[in-house]
Amino acid sequence: MTTHAIQVAVVDADGNNQKQLTKFTTDDGSPQWAAWSPDGKRLAIQSGKYSRENPKENTAHIWIIDLGTGAAKKVNAHDTPYLDETPSWFPDGKRIAFQSDRTGVMQIWVMNDDGTGARQLTSWNP
Repeated sequence: MTTHAIQVAVVDADGNNQKQLTKFTTDDGSPQWAAWSPDGKRLAIQSGKYSRENPKENTAHIWIIDLGTGAAKKVNAHDTPYLDETPSWFPDGKRIAFQSDRTGVMQIWVMNDDGTGARQLTSWNP
């Protein structure tokens, strides 16, 4: 049985001209939740590896895809299994908001588009 990894692609509104944007391996995770940069030149996506059997091993990263070159860069990379998910660009195109459970509970974070300067914005405690 052949399995296919999930990838991100774009297609014209009429369904023509499909172009695959990611070529992620299973080690990179499943790319999803694409967010266009304000200038339309980049996509921020989350890519994660999820297990129902071992949820403490779940991990997800934010990636930036340069649409001109096709280059994919993992930003704010981490080795600890936590989830950085649901990227959303600020209107200035220089920062990204995202959710992360790196503190043990999902919080809203912001970072520069190169992954530097990550800081927690919310402090919700259930």
